[in-house]
Amino acid sequence: MNLIKREFEINEMVAGHPNIIQPIGYNTEGVILNNDRFEPIMYNVLEVAENGEISRFIRETGPLEEEIGRFYAAQICHAVNFMHQKEIAHLDIKLENILLDGWFNAKLADFGSAINAFKGSGLC
Repeated sequence: MNLIKREFEINEMVAGHPNIIQPIGYNTEGVILNNDRFEPIMYNVLEVAENGEISRFIRETGPLEEEIGRFYAAQICHAVNFMHQKEIAHLDIKLENILLDGWFNAKLADFGSAINAFKGSGLC
């Protein structure tokens, strides 16, 4: 199965949780203009996370206060618990894969390494 489609489908399986980035669509036959040449490209379309990666936010603003860090940790724990209830394991949780929406809520993203834990590998 195409990796872009697989990532989208896993993301779709855990969609609906407020701390998981919402999938919108994917394209496995896109093209991009690069140096006057059209080149093939594949991509997922996701909910906008206006405030970007939490890693960038921390770099730009400095260390999080303990209360804020606990707030984000709780949000990600809720998202991971939700995923585990659906038998999905993320396998790549890191600051670069935690995005911040317009209200600075944490959103777990990047499901390229995720697996269906019950099945053992990928989707079915």
